[in-house]
Amino acid sequence: MNTNTYKLYKDPKTCFIPTCSKTDLKNPDLKFFTVRKELKQRWCQLVGRNCPNRALFCCADHLNIDAAIQCDKRIGVSNKFVLAQPKTQTIATQFRGRKIKESVMPSRMMQLPNTEKSPNQSPSLFGTSNFDSSSSAQQEDIEKRGREHLLKIITNKPKMFLGLPKSFWWIINFIAQECSCLAFHIIICLFKLKNNDSFARMSEEFQMARSTIRLVFEKNVVVLSTYFQNCIYLPPLSEIKKNLPLAFKIRYSNVQCIIDCFEIQIEKPSDPEKQAQTWSQYKSCNTMKYLIGCTPAGYISFISQGYGGRTSDKAITENSGFVDVLPLNAVIMADRGFKEIESLKESHQNGKLLRPPSVFANQKMTKKDVIKTKVIASLRVHVERVIRRLREFHMLKPHSVVNNKHLKYLDDLVIIACGLSNLQNPIIKDV
Repeated sequence: MNTNTYKLYKDPKTCFIPTCSKTDLKNPDLKFFTVRKELKQRWCQLVGRNCPNRALFCCADHLNIDAAIQCDKRIGVSNKFVLAQPKTQTIATQFRGRKIKESVMPSRMMQLPNTEKSPNQSPSLFGTSNFDSSSSAQQEDIEKRGREHLLKIITNKPKMFLGLPKSFWWIINFIAQECSCLAFHIIICLFKLKNNDSFARMSEEFQMARSTIRLVFEKNVVVLSTYFQNCIYLPPLSEIKKNLPLAFKIRYSNVQCIIDCFEIQIEKPSDPEKQAQTWSQYKSCNTMKYLIGCTPAGYISFISQGYGGRTSDKAITENSGFVDVLPLNAVIMADRGFKEIESLKESHQNGKLLRPPSVFANQKMTKKDVIKTKVIASLRVHVERVIRRLREFHMLKPHSVVNNKHLKYLDDLVIIACGLSNLQNPIIKDV
């Protein structure tokens, strides 16, 4: 005699919503409620399906929807039944609705919306919207108007979105005519430099393909660099003294340039040798290092090419060609990290490097050295303000982590940012 026990086969409970495939077998923790017979016809009509003769079940996920009034208005059905909150102590509990007066509306109304999507419907933030045969044309018109609106905002506030003062907006059209390119492409390039948005985001903002945005950026970076490098030069000494800040006129009226270095974090190179060359002990990451020089008034007069973060300030100063652009008898102000620069002494016999006195471990600084250190530090802070203005371009932030694919364009981006910075208002307003 067979002692095996046989379980009676029972059809699984399936949610009657057309788009729901949940069952009590697949989802044992989900509660299913039986639809009352007097409500079956109406519920099936609301979800757009035929009413079967068998029992209907509804899962708990489709009972907590506050759309009874809106759903009734959409399909033209009078609101005779309002579903009350079910009791869900056990899985076997059956849901029982009750009739209430229309004048007494509960705080939470629950109704099953029409979740069956037709080919003419598309999801929207405010429900479903129906499109006809002209939907593609309407979508293109919406995208065109959206891009025009973005360009209008950029035109009204170019300094916020491009880093370009509004009074110099004509430069975009000038460069576009000189190099036979589109002004729109120049705007895209400057927008990327200023905001550092991803190409995926920019493709949505400007309604262009991501690959097209990338090609436009890479092509126009070099073009813009050749034009904006003309905005970076060392003015003559007479012009520097004419705009010399009051703090410099007292003791250091002969200073022509203040120099410093700044670093930009990059992605970790795959080559171990390049990893060692770009590792910065100061920033504790892989960086590119640049030497920048500015006048006492804050005008950028020199920018070097990029060096690995491991390179010292002294080595960059001697190898970047900075000394070659200096006139004779030049007076340079620098930080304590710029020690004796041999090339400055060799090519400029009367050249002078102003820097705070060196500090030794077992030697106390004199009162004179302390005062000199404070004075030079208070004057040298102007180059830090210039660097901070460059950091407003988000691609040049200290930890922007420049992609290795864009590393070859980083020098051009720095030149463009320096040129745009020189077009802005002076760092020191009262001179």
